[in-house]
Order: sequence, then structure tokens, then C-alpha cells
Amino acid sequence: MKSAQRYFIKMYYLADHYLGSQRQKEENTIEGILIKKLIDKSYIENESKSGFEAASRTDRFVSARGSVFSFITQKSFYPEELNSALPNDIGVWAVARVPIDYKPRRNAICRHYKYIFEYPISYLIKKSEFEIDLIKQGCNLLKGSHDFVNFAKKDKDKNTVRDLEYIKLSIINDFLILDFYSQSFLRQQIRKIIRKLVELGTKKITFDEFKTLFDPIKSFSYKPYSPNGLVLWDIIYPKEVNFFENIKGKERMCNFFEQKYYYSLFRTNFFNILKDAKD
Repeated sequence: MKSAQRYFIKMYYLADHYLGSQRQKEENTIEGILIKKLIDKSYIENESKSGFEAASRTDRFVSARGSVFSFITQKSFYPEELNSALPNDIGVWAVARVPIDYKPRRNAICRHYKYIFEYPISYLIKKSEFEIDLIKQGCNLLKGSHDFVNFAKKDKDKNTVRDLEYIKLSIINDFLILDFYSQSFLRQQIRKIIRKLVELGTKKITFDEFKTLFDPIKSFSYKPYSPNGLVLWDIIYPKEVNFFENIKGKERMCNFFEQKYYYSLFRTNFFNILKDAKD
């Protein structure tokens, strides 16, 4: 019998039709589907004996381009075989064979999330006098090690100090994009940060009010921003974890997102024509 081996698999998924990534009984989730298909293809017998683990969990409507899952199997893993059983909005595009005791959560050295704002900057400026310079100031303050208790879902028993290594602000096709890099994030941390950055940029709060959020003695309650623009972009590991891209898996991912892009382009044009109709 072949010896057991552990794989890390890098996956994309579009979260529109799933109740988050974490498996839940009788709910449609990314992990639930992935585990079922791994069993169907005889890579694992069941969840409890498979060593199955996710590097990061995402909430409902949060998508991924480089999420990482892991499992132990006695069968050589072929991404094309698993992809053939998965729906088009989920897929494997890179694989790493790792030591049996490696864990995708524990061994990760950095997580990269990307937040794409829902509305063009020109629209935000028109509607609310949106100021990007204020967003930049807020991002500069967020960098480094802080107690992010007021930027996360409340959890009394959890250490809320995190080191936000880097935030990159960019503008592509009139859309504001923020990239966040950290070894780990708190639950809802990025979406709560986005909420307060938007309030800062639209002058609903002052910079001094924004700074008070870093005081762990004070407590603030507010809803996180929309999950629709949040993407788990990548998870970075030490060089000994060597991911090999699967050509067909990468093409599958790119083709899927291209199809979604052109459909969205059609919908944009559809509503634009309706908006500007003269008769």
C-alpha cells in the first residue's frame, strides 16, 4: 500500500452561492463541497481521518483567488480529476506536496486580502465628496502592530493584537483597491477597517475620531462593510512549500472569471442604456 502523503491545494472560488467557506451541517459551503468531492474521487475516506484543514476561513460573499486547503491521502493527487467533479465557480490551480505534519494555517507566514470598492471613485466623489488623501492617511495609521479590538468582531477570549505588515492603495479603471498583508487577521477585521476608512474618506468621522478606534479601553459597535468586494487573494508560505501551478487548472480559473467579466459588462451596459433612455 502506498504511504500517506499530505497535499496543500491552492483554490479559487466565487462565493455568491455559498454560505461561507467553513463547513456547516446541511448548508452549502466551500469546504462541504470540497470534502464531498474528495471522498467521491477516493482521495479521502471521510473528513475525520483525512487531516483536512483550511488555511483561512471566509465569511459569506467573500471570494478567493488563492485560498489553501490541505488533506492526507494514499493516492496521488491530480487537480484535473478533482476539478472535473467541482462546479465551475470552485477550482484547484496549484498544488504542493508537503511533510505529513505541515498545517496550512500554522505554517502560513502571510495572508493577502484584496478589497475592491463597489463604486467608481468618480461616483463616490460626485455623491459624497470622497477624499482619497484621507483614506491614505488612515491606511498609514493602520500599518504596524496594534490592538485591533475595535476593528473586529467582538470575542472576549481572543488576543486582538495583530501586525498589519503592509497596506497598498491603488486605483484601477476608476476603482479604489486596497491590499492588506498580515500573518493573520481577526474575524471581520478588514471589513470593519473598510467601514471606518469610508467614513473617514466621506468625512462622516474626523481623523481624531478615527484615531480613537485604536484605544482598546474604549468600545465601539458598528457593522462591517459589504463583503462583496473582499477577496482572499493569496496565502504565502516559506520557500520549502513549493506550489506547482496546474496549467489546465489555471486556465479553468481564468476562463471562469473572464466569462463572469463579460456577463457583468453586459449588465453594466444594459443598465446604462436604461438609465439614459430618452423615450
